[in-house]
Amino acid sequence: MDRRSTLVAILFGLVQLVTSAWSTRLHGATRCERCSGKGKVRCGPCKAKGNVKCKRCNGSGVKGDEECKQCGGKGFDTCDKCDGKGTVACPQCKGTGEKP
Repeated sequence: MDRRSTLVAILFGLVQLVTSAWSTRLHGATRCERCSGKGKVRCGPCKAKGNVKCKRCNGSGVKGDEECKQCGGKGFDTCDKCDGKGTVACPQCKGTGEKP
């Protein structure tokens, strides 16, 4: 093998090595530890759910001890902030579940 052939073989080997390294990285074999390879970071306050417990009704969905205007005090009126769901959109991520 002459010098030229040896040089071509070495360069070809380097190109394959670099291409393999980039391919591995691009296809997720080396994942980012912070986002687990998803490219987005989970929202902390809502734990990536997109909603948090309603502070007005404390997650119950009803207005505490306030008498219901519709049933005359036989039950409870639904919370007007969460519409009785007990949760509202996370104020930090706006309901996406991903850190802004």
